[in-house]
Amino acid sequence: MALRDFIIFAVVMGLLPLSMWRPYVGVLAWSWLGYMNPHRLAWGSAHSFGFAQWVAVATLLGFIGQVATRGFPRLPKFRETWLLGLLWTMFTLTTFTAQRQDLAWPEWQTITKIMLMTVLTVLLVDSTKRFRILLLVIALSIGFYGFKGGLWIAIGNTGRIWGPPGSFIADNNGLGLALNMVLPLLFFLARDEPNKKLRRLLQATFFLSILSILFTYSRGAFLGISVVMAYLFFSVQVRTKIAMICLVLVGVPVVLTILPDTWFSRMGTFQSIDEDVSAMSRVDAWHTAYNLALDHPLTGGGFQIIDDSEIYPRYSPSGSDAQGVHSIYFEVIGENGFITFAVFVALMVSSILSMRGLRRRLRGRDPDGLSNYSHALEISVAAFAVSGAFLEKAGFDLFYHVLALVIVLRALASEAVLEQARPPVPRPRKTIDRGEPLRGIGSTPVSRRSSPGSPAPPA
Repeated sequence: MALRDFIIFAVVMGLLPLSMWRPYVGVLAWSWLGYMNPHRLAWGSAHSFGFAQWVAVATLLGFIGQVATRGFPRLPKFRETWLLGLLWTMFTLTTFTAQRQDLAWPEWQTITKIMLMTVLTVLLVDSTKRFRILLLVIALSIGFYGFKGGLWIAIGNTGRIWGPPGSFIADNNGLGLALNMVLPLLFFLARDEPNKKLRRLLQATFFLSILSILFTYSRGAFLGISVVMAYLFFSVQVRTKIAMICLVLVGVPVVLTILPDTWFSRMGTFQSIDEDVSAMSRVDAWHTAYNLALDHPLTGGGFQIIDDSEIYPRYSPSGSDAQGVHSIYFEVIGENGFITFAVFVALMVSSILSMRGLRRRLRGRDPDGLSNYSHALEISVAAFAVSGAFLEKAGFDLFYHVLALVIVLRALASEAVLEQARPPVPRPRKTIDRGEPLRGIGSTPVSRRSSPGSPAPPA
């Protein structure tokens, strides 16, 4: 076993008992393994080992033990909570009616595991400190590839940036989507970080991730980063806006000098989309998914049905045998029907509206800086909505984890508002001990303590 494999095995096996003892640690470990995929950077037995599943089982066992001793924690009953439950229900129903059961059930199992960890996140992240630590783990786990890729570009390379093999973010488009979603997390975490070294790391990861997003050569990621940067600009105060404008004026000319001609050719296809083979194949895939949904409007064709070599030509307007749908929206429409699609979109809209409403409620009474986190999560959902329009990533675990954090943040904000509205407990008045009257002396108060040299009281 190589040294890297041994280290990964040792670290994860050490985390298993901690995850059972403190299930919250399991949520952190699962996030690290699921987003950074450190085992994918090894070349031995660790590369394909199911570390995340082991940690998830340990976390679940620890949570069951915690429930047995402390009782079941309260699940926040917000709009997003009900919509998430409804979405999983629809995913389950459409799997029962799927045309290819052998393709649908494995995908349903993956989605269900993600949903389970989403619920555990909501139940176990019950404080601002825990919320912030989890944000740091998620942002830096994915930001690792933004940092590494940005350094690779900074030393003179101009090739395409890829994610860890065999993961959700293995291809350039998936990595661009994930980096766009963590950019706002990095930005707002850096603003509130009191530790100077960690703040500098977050800032460096933010700027290097921008470079990495550009060098994924993903057009969807380019649209996503445009939306993210615009969102960030309108989410900060005037002083920060001025600093951002200055950075753009200095940074954009520098970036333009290192971008190769192939990058401009790739992005230039936005202007001639009807002549671009890749873009037109995506349009054809969208029509295919829509035509399939028209035949099965309530339940769709089931998970992974678009990848069926017999189904795709039947519904494709061009009769093509290409596979894949290349859009989270048409993916849900074709695989799960229009009702599930409505719930899916409602989750994104609801999360954005909830974060805006949270800021209004906390205005003038936000000692923990929860409003900044609401900006971060809102922009992250918007990044998924824009970049995901060109990717087949409706089951992306980061999206559902962000939704869990939206629910947690709403719960924390509600507690903060209640705490602010609760009347202060009156402090007891301090009284001076003037002594107590002793029996047989009358009503004159005499101290129990005798001053030095004073005669002792009569018996």
